[in-house]
Amino acid sequence: MKPNVGKIDRTIHIVAGLALLSLLFVQPSNAHWWGLSSVLLVIVFMRWCPSYTLPGATTDNVRETK
Repeated sequence: MKPNVGKIDRTIHIVAGLALLSLLFVQPSNAHWWGLSSVLLVIVFMRWCPSYTLPGATTDNVRETK
C-alpha cells in the first residue's frame, strides 16, 4: 500500500477524528462516533485511504525517485 494521504489531508483527518471522539464525552449514548473517529485516525497513521484507491487519487506530494 503506497501512501496516498498528504500532510494537509492528514491534519484535516486528525481534527475531524478528535472532534468526533470528543462527542463521546458530551453524548456517550451515541457510540457510533467511536467507529467513525477510529476510522479517520487509522487513516492518519497508515497514510492510506481506501476510498482514494478507487479513482487512483492521491493528496501525497512525495514522488518516487527512480
